[in-house]
Amino acid sequence: MNKNNFIEDKNTAVFSLKKIIFSKEPILKVYHDCDGDWQFLGSEINLDMAESALVSLEEIVELDFTVLEVSDLDYGWMAYREDIGMPWIREKIEDEN
Repeated sequence: MNKNNFIEDKNTAVFSLKKIIFSKEPILKVYHDCDGDWQFLGSEINLDMAESALVSLEEIVELDFTVLEVSDLDYGWMAYREDIGMPWIREKIEDEN
């Protein structure tokens, strides 16, 4: 992994889902939260915390190197795509309050 693609260290802990990590389901949503945390998710709308996984940024890139295309997301932004191979669409995360 080229560390220069993400400003965070390759060992940075990020949030994902067990089915992405263990069952190789595709990463379809990437969130760079306002607090700097990264989330790499699938197509789910309602997430169950029991399905979450904490892994390193390096592991995510090894699973799907195309996340490097959105490594420059600003805090408070997300990117999503319809399927692997489709272009990433970026948008600001709306404040839920």
